[in-house]
Amino acid sequence: MWGIVWGVVGRLFSLPSADKVLGRVLDTIDNNKNAELDEKKLYAQAVEHYISRVFERRSDAMGWTIWWVGWSLFALPLGLWWCHVLLDTAFSFSWQVDDLPDSVRPWANEVFYSIFGSGVGGAALQSITGTIKGR
Repeated sequence: MWGIVWGVVGRLFSLPSADKVLGRVLDTIDNNKNAELDEKKLYAQAVEHYISRVFERRSDAMGWTIWWVGWSLFALPLGLWWCHVLLDTAFSFSWQVDDLPDSVRPWANEVFYSIFGSGVGGAALQSITGTIKGR
């Protein structure tokens, strides 16, 4: 009933049909969603490019011997302390192992995460890219 009324009123006042109006509304919604999707794709590409550049810079820096010397100056003392803690925990030696001071703990966490985080991150990245490439 309303369709007939709308059709008659539309013809009298030269209004577009309900199908055309609905089609335009749906096209507008689709275009809006496509624009949002394109924006998200562009953002994802920018993030991917940034991450790949960071990994390239780190890989280039890790190729220099001086980088490893500097890194070892920070990582080796922490590694020795960690071995000391593990040995004392496993074998209950008589020596006392002190906890890291609060001023050193953030530094130690960064060194620890750089050791294990880079290895885990690299392995995860290789796994993901291998899966994407189908290997």
